[in-house]
Amino acid sequence: MRRRGRTRFEAGSDSVILTVVFLFVAGGGNACFRSAEQLFRPMNLPGPVPLSLLLFLFWTLLLALITVSYRGLLVFSGQKRIHEFPADQPHGKDWYRRLMRAHLNCLENLPVFATLILLGLFMNRTQHFEQFVLLIPAFRVVQSTTHVISGGPIAVTIRFSFYFLQIAMLVWIGLGLLGLVGY
Repeated sequence: MRRRGRTRFEAGSDSVILTVVFLFVAGGGNACFRSAEQLFRPMNLPGPVPLSLLLFLFWTLLLALITVSYRGLLVFSGQKRIHEFPADQPHGKDWYRRLMRAHLNCLENLPVFATLILLGLFMNRTQHFEQFVLLIPAFRVVQSTTHVISGGPIAVTIRFSFYFLQIAMLVWIGLGLLGLVGY
């Protein structure tokens, strides 16, 4: 039986086309269109700047997947009912609550990171941060993993240190986009 509607590829290609059109209009012409075309070309592996954003996004999704999988196991094993996960009340084991908080922390920081990365790509000003940008998702993984593993003082110090490094790098990227720092 033939499926009606669009395939996944067709739906995805529409969003790529809309993004390219937006970049073309926002960038005022052909130069922006060429860079967007290179960015979204099929089978073209992304450079370190877009790759860093993808890694941050995938880490955030992985934390969500672990949370949902754990809840699913509790529901399917009969230990919890599906409505017994209130968002406004602490529930579950300590590591599970820290996992949810680590995921929320990623969600809080992802828009800031994505905005800076996308602005850098659209402005074609990534040269001042492409050497270290992959450290940001790596530091995020260390921070989140430490958060889930322990809430003790040493773990909190490690977590804060890696968070501080991420914030310092984001500030550096922002200052670079403003033209205040760079090479």
